Amino acid sequence: MELKLAELRAYAINNRVTINFSDGDPVHLCAVNDRGQLKIVGEDKNFDVEQVFSAAQSFEIVEATTSRVLTREAMSEATSKSKTLKSTPATAHEED
Repeated sequence: MELKLAELRAYAINNRVTINFSDGDPVHLCAVNDRGQLKIVGEDKNFDVEQVFSAAQSFEIVEATTSRVLTREAMSEATSKSKTLKSTPATAHEED
């Protein structure tokens, strides 16, 4: 499954995390915050974010006090699972 930037943004919003990624060049650092806003963090602002996203092989997920790094494949799986959880209807509870 191919990872899409829109899915990454939705994951950040739904899980209230920030996701950092780069194409390997430290000046091409980007972040998606918990509001889904894409920010260019590095000093160089003159690059195509879509190209950097396409080249990114790892994604750092930053929560309140911890962070973890996922490969592109693991991030794709995580966004897929997140979509599945959001689309599952809540169970109705009957009152006695």
